[in-house]
Amino acid sequence: MPFNFFSRTRIRLVPLITIALASASLRAQDAAAPPDLNANFVGNWAGQLEYRDYSSNERVFLPTWLAITESVDHRSLDFSYVYDDGPNKTVRERMAFRLDAAASKATLTDFGQTSKDTSSTQSYDVSGLDEFGKTGRGVLHLAGVGMDGGKRVDVRLTITLRRNLYSWRKDVRPAGDTDERSYQFRDGYVFTRVQAPAEP
Repeated sequence: MPFNFFSRTRIRLVPLITIALASASLRAQDAAAPPDLNANFVGNWAGQLEYRDYSSNERVFLPTWLAITESVDHRSLDFSYVYDDGPNKTVRERMAFRLDAAASKATLTDFGQTSKDTSSTQSYDVSGLDEFGKTGRGVLHLAGVGMDGGKRVDVRLTITLRRNLYSWRKDVRPAGDTDERSYQFRDGYVFTRVQAPAEP
């Protein structure tokens, strides 16, 4: 049987072409897949809650532990808080956080203390996603309307996420007030990871 150089060459090239096409397809899928903006929140955190007591106008500080887990579909986060609220008093609360980057929206569902059957859900507009989306870290600004002290208020949340630092600050002002100087601190958290992540 005569030697057919072109036939043998085609046989050798077909697997190489197949591998190259498969690799290009995987790269295209990776490029098209949106980043998981929840991933860097996940873990165990320790820090403190600071809030303004409306009855005395004093700042109160409570040691706080936080465990953040992600849903299987990567679409939401579950925040489980444990507060040391004095001798023999431990308070537990849970909150769900869902970030919709495409719509620049965030939804927070506060389930309150685990011993109570109450929950409330608020929706917020989100800014800062362009920079945050590059690394999954940075600063997010959330703006919405809610209730505070029985009154309707504008709510401004500032979320900062670094490699080993997570902070959350809530400022409020009377609903409809357009003066940025009217915002007042309501509460906030500052946490560091219980165990620092291995990656840089």
